[in-house]
Amino acid sequence: MRLSDRKPGDARRPGGRGGAAFLLLALLLQVGCAGGPRDVSAAPVVIPRANPGAPTGGEEEEARPTMDLAEARRLLGRAEALARAQDYDMALSVLRELAEGHPPPALLDDFQRLRLEVKRHLLQSVWVDAFVVLDDARVTLGDPITGELVLANVGTEPLIIPALVPLDTARGTAPDRRVRSATGLSRTSILQELSLTEFHAGGLITTERETRSFLLAEDIVLKPGERKTWPLHLDTMLYHPDSVALKEFVFGATLYPASIQIGSDTYAGTLVFKPAVCHVFPRNWRHLLRDPLRRLGEAVEKNSPVHIPLAAALVPPEERSRAIGLLAQALSGGGGGARPGPTRVAACVALRILTGFELPPDPEAWLDRLRMTAGSEQESSTRK
Repeated sequence: MRLSDRKPGDARRPGGRGGAAFLLLALLLQVGCAGGPRDVSAAPVVIPRANPGAPTGGEEEEARPTMDLAEARRLLGRAEALARAQDYDMALSVLRELAEGHPPPALLDDFQRLRLEVKRHLLQSVWVDAFVVLDDARVTLGDPITGELVLANVGTEPLIIPALVPLDTARGTAPDRRVRSATGLSRTSILQELSLTEFHAGGLITTERETRSFLLAEDIVLKPGERKTWPLHLDTMLYHPDSVALKEFVFGATLYPASIQIGSDTYAGTLVFKPAVCHVFPRNWRHLLRDPLRRLGEAVEKNSPVHIPLAAALVPPEERSRAIGLLAQALSGGGGGARPGPTRVAACVALRILTGFELPPDPEAWLDRLRMTAGSEQESSTRK
C-alpha cells in the first residue's frame, strides 16, 4: 500500500517543522555564485557525452582514413565477446584500439553503442563506488538517524564530476542534448530517496516515500582512493511518533552528473548509491536484544502480539530459519496448540519482516507459501 507523499510544509507533529525531514547537511544548494539557493529544474538533467573530435557550428569535419572493414569487424566482434564474458576492462581496450584506427561508417553505430554499454558497466563496477552508510542499524523512536552518502574513487585515474557544464561547450550526440535546461547548462544534482514501511502487529503494513533533489555548487574532484561524503540526518519524531509499530527506513540516492571525467575519458550515465536500512523501535525494546529468538518464542507463548514483529526484526541471519519455523508452528496450531487470532496475525507480520514475501496477514496464505518454499529448497538440495 502506498500512501501519498508528504508535501513541503506538512505538519509532522504538534509544534513540529514541515519541509524536508532528511537533510544532506553538507550539500551546497547554490551553483557557485552569489545569491540564495536555486530551485531545482523540473526538466531532466542533461548528461552530455563528450566528443572532442566532433565538429562545432558550421565546421566541416575533415575526411580521414578509416580502418579496413574486415579488421574493424574482427575487433568489434572481439570486444562484444569480451563484454558478454563481463571482461569490460579488456573490452574497452579493444574498443580504444578500434577508435584509434577510425571505424568505418558501416560499423560506427555498433561501435558507439558497445562503447557506451561497456563504459556504463565499468563506471560503477570498477572505477566508482557510491553507497549510503548509517551510524546505527537500529535506533529508538525519538533518536535521530545519522549517516552519510559516500562517493569513492576506487579506480586508478582521477575522477572529476563538474557541478555544471555549459551546453555550448559540452559537445555530444543528438540524444544526449535532446533536452536542455532553461539556463543553457547541464547541472549535477543528487536525488535523495527515502522509503518508510511500518509493520503494525494488527496486520496493517504501510509504505510511504519521499524524494528531494539538490544541486551541487562545487565540482567533485577525487584522486584515486579519495572519497566525497555528505552527512545525513533524520528526525524520527517527524514520522508517526505515537505509533508503536516497527518502522523500517530505507535511504537511497542517485547522482545525475553533468559529466563524468575519469582520466582522459568522459562517461555518460547516473551513479546509484547502494541503499542502507535502519529499523526504528518504540521505547523499551532493548530487553528483546537478549536472545531475540527466545524472546520471539516467549512473545508467541504469552500471546503478546505487539512484541512478535519487534523480536523478529532482531533475530540474527543465522537463526532466521528457526524463527520462521517457530512462527509457522504458531500459524498451524502446532506445539502449544491453536493461537488466538491477534497472535497469528502478528506472526504473519513477523514472517513478512523475516522473509520479505509480500503476502497479506492470512495464516493459510503464509502456510502455503512456506510449504512451497520448503519444497523448492528440498528439490534444489537433491539436485546438488
